[in-house]
Amino acid sequence: MAPEGRRLRPARLNLRELSRLVVPGLAAAGLLFALPGDGGSQGEPKGASTKSEPAPLCGEWHRGAGETTALDLGEIRRAHADLKSRVARSLDRAGGAPPLDLARPYDAGLPACREEAVRLESLSPAQGSRFRGRTLYFRSASDLARLSLPPEVGRIPEAEILIVQARSLKDLPEIAHRLGRPVSLASASFARALGVRCANTWLRISEKGDGIELHESR
Repeated sequence: MAPEGRRLRPARLNLRELSRLVVPGLAAAGLLFALPGDGGSQGEPKGASTKSEPAPLCGEWHRGAGETTALDLGEIRRAHADLKSRVARSLDRAGGAPPLDLARPYDAGLPACREEAVRLESLSPAQGSRFRGRTLYFRSASDLARLSLPPEVGRIPEAEILIVQARSLKDLPEIAHRLGRPVSLASASFARALGVRCANTWLRISEKGDGIELHESR
């Protein structure tokens, strides 16, 4: 599950998906209010008869504005009804999703490192091409009082801080505050794909993307 961009995004509510539901609803509401209550024009009084005398010719010359197309209110109403129906179905589906429990703990399943160690691992070109020259730190944050960055990681502002264990998801803002960096959640499969065996491991990928230097700490 390798990330595509330069920075991994933290696990949080998907505001982009939420906007896809809210924006069509606002558009449907705006279209509803833009339509007249009956089949006539907006400037037509409510009590006007369906049969009216033809309007007198203006007698003045007006500059043309190009070709015009007749407005089909029936087609607009049908389009609005279809949009309204699709938005309602989308909201129904979204409402059925279980809410995210921010109080639950997070554990990727990586064991804690038992000793200090430095390892060198090779990396396939397909994997390394996405992470050339990057530094990643896979950190357990179950004990907020002991949170800190290794000096080597602290000197690299663009280093990625990846949390593999936390007491609860709602601790993520506090974890980021204590480390002074944005943080993201990482899975065990992603960590192991980069040669990580245990939590509290930071690594540096070579500029060519063909090797990894891993530093394990307790």
